[in-house]
Amino acid sequence: DGRGVLGMAKIEMKKGIGRVLIATNPFIEPDTQYSAEVAKLVASEYTGKNLSETDFIISFNMSFIGGEAIDTRGQILGGPSAGVAISTAMIAAVQNKTFRRDVAVTGTINPDGTVGQISAVIEKAEAAGKAGMSIFLVPPGQSDLIYYERKVTTRNVGGFEIQSIRYIPKQMNLNEYTTKNWNMSTIEIEKIADAVKYAEE
Repeated sequence: DGRGVLGMAKIEMKKGIGRVLIATNPFIEPDTQYSAEVAKLVASEYTGKNLSETDFIISFNMSFIGGEAIDTRGQILGGPSAGVAISTAMIAAVQNKTFRRDVAVTGTINPDGTVGQISAVIEKAEAAGKAGMSIFLVPPGQSDLIYYERKVTTRNVGGFEIQSIRYIPKQMNLNEYTTKNWNMSTIEIEKIADAVKYAEE
């Protein structure tokens, strides 16, 4: 419906055979599953740990906006934009560290640990801000945005009302927007090490 959703996930590590297992309630799109596989490779490379005998179990929980739970049963959640978040959580699990709970991140993850771009960054920023996050991490180049503002003009011609609709390009600095509205800093990150740096307590 055009709103962003802040998703929460639980990562479990167990001795196993190198699998990445994903709970499917709510249902997850295949590209999210692929992102989780890449996240494991990134976590292994970043920590220097051989994870070939470790299974990761990822459970995606109810999502919420502004602290209000949204029932996602029967819906498909997905997209690769959770890749950086999953990678960061896996690193925390491997290193047995506790990371901050007031940092939200969006971005795809590449096998070399670099962060890739995503869509709907404004909607995702709003979801993070309304949920009380202090920091919102975004891919490089996505904190300065061009968006289109709808402008409607009405005029009467020969007894008829005619509406003209135009979309005017506007520039937005996402950090200024999120700081003003929710006191949340928006910061660009280029690689997984940046995400870990901001997430560490």
